[in-house]
Amino acid sequence: MSYCSVDDVIHEFHPTLNAQITKHYGENLNQNLIGHIEKAEAFVNASLARAYSVPLKKASSVVVSAECKIAAYFAGIAFTEKDEILKDKYEIAREILDNLVQADNPALVDD
Repeated sequence: MSYCSVDDVIHEFHPTLNAQITKHYGENLNQNLIGHIEKAEAFVNASLARAYSVPLKKASSVVVSAECKIAAYFAGIAFTEKDEILKDKYEIAREILDNLVQADNPALVDD
């Protein structure tokens, strides 16, 4: 089960990008975003597996935030390769995951 929801990912988008993605995918938007969430979850789990048992039973808010940012990056990059905001969110999420692995503290990742 994914750590974040479709609505969580949508909240990561700038309103202009959200309008573009919604128009492009129409009624298939949720299904498309679910695919990106699944890819993001695999990325998160692969990153955290270096120090923790995954999948997590109940992901902390830090892990949820990281997965949302990564899923938004995966979904949005097809529409705007130059979107620095999405790229920054992706880089921040990667740093968060790396720091969680270095901390090696299960309480930080699994509530």
